[in-house]
Amino acid sequence: MKLLDVFHADSLRALGATRTRKALTSVSSIVFIAASFYFGGAVAPWVWLVAVGLDMVVWLFIGNHWAIKDARRLLDS
Repeated sequence: MKLLDVFHADSLRALGATRTRKALTSVSSIVFIAASFYFGGAVAPWVWLVAVGLDMVVWLFIGNHWAIKDARRLLDS
């Protein structure tokens, strides 16, 4: 797997392909928003940027995995 494969449109589509996947990605964002309101002043702003960036990268890798899995499922059927 190449790094550019992670940013492919199929990876982003796979994140929202099912209701469960949409919920998982949304919950992650909601947790960061809630944490930023709760701990906002106690944590440096750059920490939030790094945390959100890492969260996005992790979800892109997971989306790539799901995209490959979905493609294999389509080819097998």
